[in-house]
Amino acid sequence: MAAIRDQAFWRRNFHPGDPSHITEEMKRSPQYLEAMDSLNLLKDTVTLIVVSLDHFATEQKPTVVQNN
Repeated sequence: MAAIRDQAFWRRNFHPGDPSHITEEMKRSPQYLEAMDSLNLLKDTVTLIVVSLDHFATEQKPTVVQNN
């Protein structure tokens, strides 16, 4: 999300005359708000998965295989 926001800010500063494609009215619509809630839930879910995988990976100890 931060990368998308940074790109939008860069674009707005580089091309200040460009119109906004998502108007303030659109941002207040139930569909937009629902979509943003879904994206935030997805972001939270992916973050939780990444943190869990990182925790799992750091807790695992390497197994030594011995040839007999």
